[in-house]
Amino acid sequence: MASREAQPAVRKAPSKEAVATPSVRKAPSKDAVDAQLVRKAPSKTDVSTPAPAPASAPAPAKKTISGPVRGAILAKAKAKGKAKAKGKAAAKSLPSRGAPVLKTHGKAKAVAAKEFAIVAAKAKAKGTSSPPGSGTWYFMSDLRKLAVGSDDPKAWTKYDAKMNKQLEMAYSKGFKQYTMDRAGMQYIVKFKNMMQFRADDKSLQRPVKRL
Repeated sequence: MASREAQPAVRKAPSKEAVATPSVRKAPSKDAVDAQLVRKAPSKTDVSTPAPAPASAPAPAKKTISGPVRGAILAKAKAKGKAKAKGKAAAKSLPSRGAPVLKTHGKAKAVAAKEFAIVAAKAKAKGTSSPPGSGTWYFMSDLRKLAVGSDDPKAWTKYDAKMNKQLEMAYSKGFKQYTMDRAGMQYIVKFKNMMQFRADDKSLQRPVKRL
């Protein structure tokens, strides 16, 4: 008997449940998407700090002065200070020694009052032409006699012998003024207008004359 022809194997179709369905990926939720898009703000520790400024260059070293040079500088400054102090002391002692003073003392200017200036001018015009070194000096002691002061001898008083000598010496040598001490006060006598002023208060003044 003839053999049957071999029949191809018949594959059974898979059942509906057996058919593998492709896996379905679930779409991300809106919250998950937003979370991915929002970047977390960096914390304070994450912020990089600026690099420290470079250290400044060291200050140049001070020049040192050697011992001998420094000693010479100090000696020079000390000598200068002594000379300045000596000059001030000498200037301060000039009035007591009777030396001429070309500048008036005090802040106010030595300006003669009108009434005094008139009397002084008249007394100067009536003064004698005594030769240098032999004149006699007077100051107006009674200021109540301004009206007749230039003609009344009782309104005038002689300077003492020492002051008279000093005034005559300064006047004879052509000094413009002279400062002298009297009873612990300093007085300035101006030869041009023949007036005496007190050094510390030039409003205290009186005429002078030379005979």
